[in-house]
Amino acid sequence: MRKFKLVTSENKILYEGFHFNLKQTIEYAANHNIELHGIDLTDADLKHINLDGVRIHNGYFKGANLLGVNMSEAEFQNCDFSEADLSQACMCYSNFNKCNFKHTYFSGADIAMASLVLCDFQGFSALNLDFHKAFKLESLIFTHFENRISFSS
Repeated sequence: MRKFKLVTSENKILYEGFHFNLKQTIEYAANHNIELHGIDLTDADLKHINLDGVRIHNGYFKGANLLGVNMSEAEFQNCDFSEADLSQACMCYSNFNKCNFKHTYFSGADIAMASLVLCDFQGFSALNLDFHKAFKLESLIFTHFENRISFSS
């Protein structure tokens, strides 16, 4: 085991403790209701992490490997998932508000009963999502080159 720190983009420490890896550190913090607002997980390798029920505002997941992540019943507000791999992710029953999904990979991701509000998408992988299964889609934007296309009510 070694000491891991979870920090914000301004290097404010959110949590530190001894764990086997970063994934275990984050799961521990989430399971013990440690506030993770502002966490910076840019380019982190978090395959199959369990973020069930987590609440994160202003988080950075840019370029993170979130393959197979369980983020069901979670809340993400103003989070950056751009260029992240959310392939095979379970996003069911979660709330995504003002999140950036530009060039995010969604192959096999499930958004059943999820709420997506004021989120931005770019890149054809977004077309892999079955938006019909979502609970709420509001003010979503898909950017194609210079065109910003609203595709929800």
